Amino acid sequence: AKIVLASFVNLYAENTGEDKSFEEQSIIATADYIVQKWPDQPEADEALNTLIPFMIGAKKLAEAQAYLAKIPTASSQRPIAELKTGQALWASYLENNKQIRDWESGAEPLPEGVDLAERKTELESLKSKARQTLVDGVERMRKAGEMSKVLATAMLSLAQIYVDTSEAGKAIELLEDPKMGLLAMVKSNDSSISDPGVTEETYKTALRAYISSLAGKTNAAQAIEKARGTMEA
Repeated sequence: AKIVLASFVNLYAENTGEDKSFEEQSIIATADYIVQKWPDQPEADEALNTLIPFMIGAKKLAEAQAYLAKIPTASSQRPIAELKTGQALWASYLENNKQIRDWESGAEPLPEGVDLAERKTELESLKSKARQTLVDGVERMRKAGEMSKVLATAMLSLAQIYVDTSEAGKAIELLEDPKMGLLAMVKSNDSSISDPGVTEETYKTALRAYISSLAGKTNAAQAIEKARGTMEA
């Protein structure tokens, strides 16, 4: 069953046409069969984890969340599935938030029948789901003590969410962690964060966090000094 599932995934990737319905239905049917036939076996969790990136790629985030919920919290497959799902939710939030800003600024005409207030409420819910999913995944992965590119980018997304939700302190804590903090990894040229784009976004997020922290109870002089150092970096 695992071989069949992997084969259908490969067929889906190799199909350059627009119609992938056969491969899609086959992947879902095979994964569902594995989950129902061997629900208590590791293969079931692996099948669900195979489906999640597939659903994310197809922008079926509701289905991805539903499959994530079926993976037991104690499963070794759960953390990586949470990181991928959380990042997808956050990326969707950013994309849709940009669309709303374009409508509000007049850069793009507001489509007929679109309720901006309702869209904003839906976006806040999406951001909340992204935040909690990433918090759970990052916490589980950090407890394991193993850094990876997936974890690094997930931590960056979570730090961005913290800044966006006026939780600068939590963002700074995540960035400055001496053991698994993003800034420490950037400075040490850790392979998990070697992508120049991730490095730049890490500094940009850190700068936003330090500036945002000035609005709270913090050492202003220290925050400004860190912000200057980040700008230079």
